[in-house]
Amino acid sequence: MIVAACAFFAASAQNPMVTLSHNGELSFFTNLTALESAYNAAVSGDTIYLSHGDFVVNGGSFDIKKGLSIIGNGYGSHILGNITISIVSPNPVVEAPLFDGVRLDKLDFSNASDVNYHVIETAEIRRCWIRNLDNGARAAKNITYDKCYIEDADFNGTNTVILKNSKIKCNYNNGYLYNVTAMNCNIGLTSHYPLTAISCILKKGSNSPGVSGSSASIINCLLDFKPTSSSLYQHECYYIEDSSEPIFDDKMNCTLNLTESGYLGQDGNIVGIMGGENHFSENPSVPSVDTDNSSVEYDAENNKLKVSITVKAD
Repeated sequence: MIVAACAFFAASAQNPMVTLSHNGELSFFTNLTALESAYNAAVSGDTIYLSHGDFVVNGGSFDIKKGLSIIGNGYGSHILGNITISIVSPNPVVEAPLFDGVRLDKLDFSNASDVNYHVIETAEIRRCWIRNLDNGARAAKNITYDKCYIEDADFNGTNTVILKNSKIKCNYNNGYLYNVTAMNCNIGLTSHYPLTAISCILKKGSNSPGVSGSSASIINCLLDFKPTSSSLYQHECYYIEDSSEPIFDDKMNCTLNLTESGYLGQDGNIVGIMGGENHFSENPSVPSVDTDNSSVEYDAENNKLKVSITVKAD
């Protein structure tokens, strides 16, 4: 299995390693600019795997113009530099997540190339820690951010965005969430709230939902304010009366003991990032090698090692 082989070599490498998977064939890069070397050798549809470690971007900025999937080993796979996505039309099909288990300093989709302002048709970004996300709605016509921690987010745009089990601190001046559905998220400091929020924790921003005239629905959520706009639909929400106590800490974790307060989500779990079936994790899980079903044999005739590796589910 490709992912298994990546997990094996990543765990074995003394230095950060980049593995490129192309049509089932693996290539390995360990030089100082390994990520860019793998990218230069890749074509749209390939997958790039990152081991644990820091990956330097030459010149501090890296422009991706191919439909690739970049998968890391959790927050320990840190790309040092700004990533700009400017894939040219026609929009490619990327089967795997655009990013999965990677820490990014900046991810910028502002150079979306087509008139509809999206890079690909459908995309997913999973288990990533992103310090700054620029024009996140332009990533795809339909984009999902799942179990992500985004410190400074801008979702300005008209494409469909789904946020799941994520911590999102929106850009105060341009953190628009016009066409966003959020489920089991912690969301704070936003100019406009999601079109639909379900089982979320919401901190008041510069505008309460519906103030600008846009309609929204907030269902089974906890808020540190009580909106009064007639354009907002509210159902089974819980409002914090004492606004002097911060609802989030500096890492966007809820500071309230929701169990003691008796406020639980309809699914039986606490609202916010710890609600739903798949909770948020500060340490994204990665595949592990199943040693009982893996083997390494020496082929003396061809002077090669035969490696057979399987992994346990992550």
